[in-house]
Amino acid sequence: MHKEPINPNETSLLSQYRDFFKPASEGVFFADSDGKIIEANPYGCKLFGYRYEEICKLTIQDLISAENIHNDPVRIEILSEDQTTIKERKLRRKDGSLFDAEIQGRKLPNNTILGIIRDISKLKETQKQLHLAETRFRKFVELANGIVFSIDQNQRITYVNPQIKSMLGYDVEETIGKYANQFIFSEAIEDHETRVKNAEAHQAEVYEQRLLKKDGTMIWGLVSSTPEFDQGGNFLGAFGTITDITTQKQQQNIQETRIHLMQFARTKTLDELLQETLDKICTLTHSSIGFYHFLEADQKTISLQAWSTDTKKYFCQAEEEKLHYNIDEAGVWVDCIRQRKPVIHNDYAALEEKRGLPPGHAVVIRELVVPVFRDDSIVAVLGVGNKPAEYDQNDIDLISSFADLAWDIAERKRNEIKYQMVADFTYDWETWISQNGTYMYCSPSCARITGYSPEKFINNPDFLLSITHPEDYENVKHHFSIADANLQQEEKLVFRIINQSGKERNIEHICVPIFTDDGTYLGRRGSNRDVTDKKNIEKTLIKNENLLEDSQKIAHLGSYEIDIIQNTVIWSKETLRIFGLAENDPAPTIEEYQSFIHPEDVNGLYQLFDESLRTGKDFELIYRIIRGNGEIRTVFSLGKITKDNTGQITGMTGSIQDITENQRMQSNFDEVNQRYQRLANNAPDIIFRYGLIPTMHLEYINPAVEIITGYSPEECYADPNLMLTMVHPDDASKMMGYMQSLSPPPEPLILRWIGKDGVTRWMESRIVSIKNEEGHIIAVEGITRDITERKMAGDLLLESEERFRRMADTAPVLIWMSGKDKLCTYFNQTWLNFTGRTLQQELGEGWAEGVHPEDFSTCLETYGTAFDLRQPFEMDYRLRSANGDYRWIVDHGIPRFSQEGEFLGYIGTGYDITERKRSEEALRKSEALLKETQQLTHLGGWEYQVSTETLSWSDEVYQIYGLSRAQNPVESQAFMQLALDCYPSESRDLIKNAFDDCVQNGTPYELELPFVTLQGENKWVRTIGKPVVRNGKIIRVVGNIMDITERKIAQINLQTSLNEKDVLIREVHHRVKNNLAAILGLLELERQTTSDPAATILIIELGNRIKSMSTVHEKLYRSENLSKIDFHDYLKSFVSHLRTSLNIKNDVVSQICAKGIELSLEYAVPCGLIVNELVTNALKHAFPNNKPGAAGEETCKITVSMQEMDGTYTLIVADNGVGLPKDIHWESSTSLGLRLFRMLGEHQLGGRIILDRTEGTQFKLVFKLKEKGSNYE
Repeated sequence: MHKEPINPNETSLLSQYRDFFKPASEGVFFADSDGKIIEANPYGCKLFGYRYEEICKLTIQDLISAENIHNDPVRIEILSEDQTTIKERKLRRKDGSLFDAEIQGRKLPNNTILGIIRDISKLKETQKQLHLAETRFRKFVELANGIVFSIDQNQRITYVNPQIKSMLGYDVEETIGKYANQFIFSEAIEDHETRVKNAEAHQAEVYEQRLLKKDGTMIWGLVSSTPEFDQGGNFLGAFGTITDITTQKQQQNIQETRIHLMQFARTKTLDELLQETLDKICTLTHSSIGFYHFLEADQKTISLQAWSTDTKKYFCQAEEEKLHYNIDEAGVWVDCIRQRKPVIHNDYAALEEKRGLPPGHAVVIRELVVPVFRDDSIVAVLGVGNKPAEYDQNDIDLISSFADLAWDIAERKRNEIKYQMVADFTYDWETWISQNGTYMYCSPSCARITGYSPEKFINNPDFLLSITHPEDYENVKHHFSIADANLQQEEKLVFRIINQSGKERNIEHICVPIFTDDGTYLGRRGSNRDVTDKKNIEKTLIKNENLLEDSQKIAHLGSYEIDIIQNTVIWSKETLRIFGLAENDPAPTIEEYQSFIHPEDVNGLYQLFDESLRTGKDFELIYRIIRGNGEIRTVFSLGKITKDNTGQITGMTGSIQDITENQRMQSNFDEVNQRYQRLANNAPDIIFRYGLIPTMHLEYINPAVEIITGYSPEECYADPNLMLTMVHPDDASKMMGYMQSLSPPPEPLILRWIGKDGVTRWMESRIVSIKNEEGHIIAVEGITRDITERKMAGDLLLESEERFRRMADTAPVLIWMSGKDKLCTYFNQTWLNFTGRTLQQELGEGWAEGVHPEDFSTCLETYGTAFDLRQPFEMDYRLRSANGDYRWIVDHGIPRFSQEGEFLGYIGTGYDITERKRSEEALRKSEALLKETQQLTHLGGWEYQVSTETLSWSDEVYQIYGLSRAQNPVESQAFMQLALDCYPSESRDLIKNAFDDCVQNGTPYELELPFVTLQGENKWVRTIGKPVVRNGKIIRVVGNIMDITERKIAQINLQTSLNEKDVLIREVHHRVKNNLAAILGLLELERQTTSDPAATILIIELGNRIKSMSTVHEKLYRSENLSKIDFHDYLKSFVSHLRTSLNIKNDVVSQICAKGIELSLEYAVPCGLIVNELVTNALKHAFPNNKPGAAGEETCKITVSMQEMDGTYTLIVADNGVGLPKDIHWESSTSLGLRLFRMLGEHQLGGRIILDRTEGTQFKLVFKLKEKGSNYE
């Protein structure tokens, strides 16, 4: 092949580019227009595995794989000078191996092709692996069992996997961009907002949440959420997963409900039990209607036993409860009886065979009814209705299990009712006690006798002993010990107790053993009778006579008898005293009696006597008497006629009472009554009195009724039944029960009242009955108090106790409780999960079986000692976990007391501290390692306690100072002074001032100081002190001391070496400057000897280029910083030189602006060469007529500036001259100056060149400093 000769200009251009690209870390190639490679840099040869001579014989096509060329042929002709073409291709090495590469191609001004090849095989492989990992991760996320999501800082969903469709019913497209709270169940919104705040506070959480499905139903989800933050700590959002735990929650709720119902049944009625069962089932199935029916033995008649609470309250007002009716007449809801299986009607309205609903019955949308079988007969049916979603098999299974459970509990309840009914209504206090001493039954009569509920005795078998009178305690205890040890015969005992009111009661106790037919002892039956009244009667009979006499004396009430047949009078002692006579004086005769009567009352008294004796009617009279000493007394006399067997009047008997003081008191009564009236009128509670004779009427009610209910007293007087109608309908039966009996309730009557404003309030009424002499109730009086707030507080307390139970079972700590006998009575679920044992296994002392044998004795001793002293305790022991491993537990126990101060036992919490124990062991090893490290690094630590003014050192500090801890305890002030004296005097003051400032003001310090040990050894140390602050107060100062003697010696040696290096570098710059100056001198001699003008100009331009480099070295030589020069100072010097060298004498003003710019040799030299070319060109050609080319300007100006912003440098050379000719294209110009400008600016500096011809000429070069090294040589 004929080889074209290489153009000299091309050779020169390649030579220039070779210098720039030879050290490049990418393959650089030059090819002709046919693709023949004419130049390659060393890295390009190495990339393909060819020698330089070999690769220059190839074409570009030879380096590309055949398949790649076939699919994408090489088209060199499309390359241009204006832009760089970039392609990715598969290239072939000399050994035939292929690799991926990025090729940048561009046509140069001389039609030569420049190609830069970068090996991107590793990048491609990384991208492939990344894509593969992303694909796997996305498949993993999309196939995950639960929802995977991410949200932004505004709680909008930014990603969600397709599982949201199966869990919540939404498509992914429906979800993206929606707020997260749109998918939260309404009752859980507040909890969700709390979780969001926790995430913004850098808290990752795992928690349970209720979610809202598209169909409106709710599911439970286990949410695991992790917040995201930027580097500044700003909240960006969160990502996480949601797992459907609805089934687990449902099973948990079912189990809890079962336990609840069985416990509920112990203390509630059958109706309450059935209603509670329906309420729980409705909650579990999200139903709003629930009912329970019993089926009679004839399998034809059914009776409604119970509605759920919400059904009765909100949906159904039909009066069907307890009614019986025939199954044949019932509607489709009894299909479960006809078909003998559960029946679902999910579209009730569409059923053709339905028979309609009675008035007031709840509207039925859908229903599920299941039968309960016993011995192949249906005994009951349970139904629910109006679930938001359709009923399914899960609902059937759930309701069937509860229907069976409800029947079993109901049967047991009905049997219990039969057996307990007799015992419950016995007057005596009955008990049934098992063979192990626990109460199986305690009749309600115990509350009447002791004031305590049956549960008090059932829950604590020793409670009876605790209320036994101290003087009878040992006898009772001995009796029960015999009974517990297998009682053989009936035993009797009389003892005293202290009831809840603090009063003594006498109890006659009979204890009877109970045996099976085969003689097995089952327990005992106890009967306790309150014989307090009997005991009291015996005492009362003895005291009655004295009491009667004392009573008459106290009441000033005497008695008398008059026998008109015998004409005798008998007076009691008190009657004699009333008339001023001595107790032993004889009673006056009828005639003598008249002398005691006040003259003004004699006629009236005797007229009444005569009339009473004549008619036989009883009489009563108030009259005055005059005692012997002249004192007038007022008496009240009652007389009753006595008759013999024939009906003849024989006399009279009666009483006479001195009411003188009463009369005086009566005068004060009206005033007291008025005070009471004012007090009642201003009382905050409602005070009322109802008269019942002849009919019920309101006699008094205070103004508080209007404040509490809104009804005025006048409205209440106008309608006596108004207060009764205010009672809530659900409480009306309780109120009517009282009204029918009118007996004062044993406890305050608590009812709900509905005020005039429609608001329901809880009211507590204390009512007493007022009776006349015959014992008939003639009125009721009472006080009613608004206890709404107290009632709500009580409900909250019950809720709080339930929350505690739930919280305890879900708490991440082990919780236990024990009773007064040291035996454990409760363990939370976390404890049981940890040990893998049941509650029954752990109760009592069973928990101790899991304690490590080596810890057993210490554990029980610690617990027993603290228990006996009623003190808190803490102990560490090892406890066997469910997998058989022993783990360390720290157990904290505190005593429990009732509100009355009664000791109840202990409660404790345990934490798994196995990891902490391991950490402590690791810490011990770490401290040993630290001590060894301090010895190796010659680093010691110290600590100063501010409160005690004591200083402590580590062993290494002693070693640094050459001292002994045994001979010089650190607490010694003399020793501290001894250590301080090792320093020079000026250093001692420096240490003391720095230390005092740190202790007093919290200023940390760091000092490097020399000192001399007591052995005379010269050393350097670095000491650091920092304060430790707690609650704004400096409590101690900590620091360290390091022996830096070797480092100081090394620093001195290094500084000496650096000084020598600075001298050497300055010498190098000086020699380079001198060598360049010598070259400039030779050029100047050559210029002076030549007569060729063109050669002269060429020499001057060459000299200026060299001068630009020489000036850089001169500036570095004179600079304090040998690595950089002040570029502003450099430009001023160099531009001034250019004007002189080019003999510029016109009025061209040079403006330099590069203040604050410092450049290294790597950038100063090319920038200086660029300034040389552009300023030289401007001085020579910009002002041909010594005038500016820009209109309106008079001064010729050349501006050279450089700016830096965020690591980007901008070099500008501008003039206001005539500008570049329009036919000159600087990008392709063959001018050496512009070619150098392009080569230096674009290739060496990697910058971007911008030309502005608007006003004169402005060249702008924008570049950034390279991160590593320099290619400049």
